[in-house]
Amino acid sequence: MWSGEEERGSAAGRTTGCYAAPAAFAASVRIAGIMCGLTVFTNVNESLTAAQARGSRQVCGSQLSGTMTNRMFQSCSRAAFCLAFLAMAHAAHAQRTVPDASVVSGTLSFDGHSTVGDFVGRTTAVTGKSSGGALATVHGWVEAPVDSLRTDNDHRDRDMRSAMESDKYPVIRFDLAGVSDVSPAQGDSLQATLHGTLVIHGVTKEVALPATLVFKGDSVHVTSSFPLNLNDYQVKHLSRMLGMLKMHPDIQVHVNLAFAHAAPGVSAQGP
Repeated sequence: MWSGEEERGSAAGRTTGCYAAPAAFAASVRIAGIMCGLTVFTNVNESLTAAQARGSRQVCGSQLSGTMTNRMFQSCSRAAFCLAFLAMAHAAHAQRTVPDASVVSGTLSFDGHSTVGDFVGRTTAVTGKSSGGALATVHGWVEAPVDSLRTDNDHRDRDMRSAMESDKYPVIRFDLAGVSDVSPAQGDSLQATLHGTLVIHGVTKEVALPATLVFKGDSVHVTSSFPLNLNDYQVKHLSRMLGMLKMHPDIQVHVNLAFAHAAPGVSAQGP
């Protein structure tokens, strides 16, 4: 899915400025969070210890209260600094820049259920492009032909194409309008929400899809899984043989895409 080791190394060198949040940065953010908690706990614990010591010497209540208040104020100040640092780290991830890219490989699949058992529909005929720029403002599109979906059963495939009216509505398409809720995961991966519109059977719906983004040089690997109800997209005729054979409208969709740096002049608007 990714290019060779040598190519990846040179690509990483070319894009050091673009990809400013390596694994070490993500690890430092997590360590900072742990240190914040330890700092607060340590200072509160010291305050209580000091309070007990002064209490044993019968220090007056007002002096004891003032000491504890001062220590608690210091503790809260340090915690606020740590939280501000974590917020800046989160913002840095959201402002991460990516290059123009095209889909170089991908799979669109779904888990289906019927009265005769579960099945999986799948296609690798996925195309798409995305714009470059700050991650939060990236836009683009991904689509796949309905007729390319296969479930390992020719009769079921024909019924599916008929129910989807693939001659009238030939593609399934997602148009990306923006990215939000960006947060670091492991290594060079990020968790995010992809906002846009999903078009199935000629019906367009606004969606917010959970996704994992993994960065490798000039490449971005995108995975997402989400539930979908075919009734929302007016897909009918899911029953055959007077209802004895029926496909349930609730499915689970899986998307697995690899984007690589696009050639100059490539449009993210799509066909």
